[in-house]
Amino acid sequence: MVRKLILIATAGMLVYAVFGHPPYDYYTLLRWIVCGVSAYQAYVYTVFKKIGWAWAFIVIGTLFNPIFKVGLSRATWAPIDIAVAAICIVSAFISVKQDEGKGNAR
Repeated sequence: MVRKLILIATAGMLVYAVFGHPPYDYYTLLRWIVCGVSAYQAYVYTVFKKIGWAWAFIVIGTLFNPIFKVGLSRATWAPIDIAVAAICIVSAFISVKQDEGKGNAR
């Protein structure tokens, strides 16, 4: 349940980055959060042997890495942010169903 809320909150932050006009510091915070959530999700999906999902979150984490930044324009980041938000939302609902089905609520 907590993982689901974290993924949905992360998706909300990504959507706000596209449609709101946050200050630059928001994007720095967003990189840290998305990278951290992606690393954790990659770990969780590796444990559940969902390798495709694990690789998706590894790629997302690498793209949003706050240390070695990928420099793209705002126009390029917008569709990426929306796509990653969609992946987070879908993952939230898939992971909860898998966790509850196996009795491994984390």
